[in-house]
Amino acid sequence: MERAHQSYKEIAAQHGELHAQIRDLRLYLEKERPEPQDEDAHRWATDLTGRLVSFQNILYHHFRTEELSGILEDVSQRFPRAQPAITTLMSDHTRILQELNSILGAAMVYAQGQLPDQPNLRRWTHSLLGRLSHHEEEETELLQRLIYEELGQGD
Repeated sequence: MERAHQSYKEIAAQHGELHAQIRDLRLYLEKERPEPQDEDAHRWATDLTGRLVSFQNILYHHFRTEELSGILEDVSQRFPRAQPAITTLMSDHTRILQELNSILGAAMVYAQGQLPDQPNLRRWTHSLLGRLSHHEEEETELLQRLIYEELGQGD
């Protein structure tokens, strides 16, 4: 039980860090992007790539913490009706990381002075950040709802 409590605290702290990273990335993406032929385009894309690598590391660690902590499996066992939602949330981890890797690859191409296959890098990144935010909100809401329902059983 103490391990689960520590894991919950660690995951909650990581959620706070993720929210800050998402906010910072969104703010960066709001800056005007230089045209590809502009000499500042390379710096912009290189900076974005560095930010995405840092974000990828944080996100990967967060997802692994959630998966390896056993919290989601524990919740599935305690609340079998939550199993479909938890399965969906877990599979989102893989999809989100794969898309982030694709965005990172496109940013690296752009940083090398070439146009990536996906020319809407900012829109694509914004879209992913939106899906990630939604994922985190759904996850938090699910866990809170289950806890509140469990607490209400004692009344």
